[in-house]
Amino acid sequence: MTINFEQTKRLQKNIYNAVDALNHIEYWLKIKSKYTKNDLGKWVEDGKQLAFNEYTSQSIGDYLLGILWRLSFPIIFHCTDEELPNVIENNYGGYSDSYKRMLLDIAREQNPRMDHIEQEFIQNLSSYNPDSIINLINIYRAQWKGHIPNITVKFGYFQEAYNNKEHPLYKVIHEVEDNSILDFAEIDIVLSRLDWIAMELGSIGERINTLFKKWEESTQTKVNDGFSNYTISEDKKTDFIKIISAMYDCRIFNTTDGRTATNKKELIKSLGQFFNVKIDDYSPLLATAKRNANFLDIFDKLKRKGEEYYNK
Repeated sequence: MTINFEQTKRLQKNIYNAVDALNHIEYWLKIKSKYTKNDLGKWVEDGKQLAFNEYTSQSIGDYLLGILWRLSFPIIFHCTDEELPNVIENNYGGYSDSYKRMLLDIAREQNPRMDHIEQEFIQNLSSYNPDSIINLINIYRAQWKGHIPNITVKFGYFQEAYNNKEHPLYKVIHEVEDNSILDFAEIDIVLSRLDWIAMELGSIGERINTLFKKWEESTQTKVNDGFSNYTISEDKKTDFIKIISAMYDCRIFNTTDGRTATNKKELIKSLGQFFNVKIDDYSPLLATAKRNANFLDIFDKLKRKGEEYYNK
């Protein structure tokens, strides 16, 4: 059995980078020399430039913001990648160019969230038999072993560093300020973003464990409960896709963590699996149907049935 762990591995990479940031922040802040590119494009030391090391052109605050956004991107764009630059400019035109550039780059990456991991799990199932589900859960547990973050510090831990002399970072951040490498406002941003990264890592750890529990609980009920005994008539599959597509466009569907669904293809594919129908890509079916004059017939029929029910 071939298991596709693409989404899992991408999320694990983002988790690793976030944990690395928390573990190495003291070392990064201790670097007295900052870097910028000279006219020849080479990195040179300059104590007051933006880049905090020779491996990135970002300030440490922006670098941490990028890590945080990859874990939990705060904005959902309902548009194509081609439309993103205009959408970002229209909505965030007042922000700096570097901020908008980062927003655009991370939006295009389409970093995985927990609902993507759940969709990946469903797609990797060979059947809905309890034994198949349990086997796949065990495989996922092995894949996630050592990768589930366990954060014990409370929110605000890092921001306490500026005033708490007992804090491990107290001395280093005051040295950074005294040497004019970062001012108070920049230090405050860095500490705040560290707190948000830690909080998001803790949330991800909890949600991964909750997901395993949910999958395990699904094996404790009969597989034929609910709609699993049902399917969609082959000659009605395109009508089913039309309806779900329209419902998606009306923003009826949410992900399990409460966000508006943003991947129509995966949604329709998952619902197809739920009804034991293979729909890997709905686009060709809809494109063919649009060339026929009866494309809207199913919606007219639904409207009539709704009116019949309403008027009873």
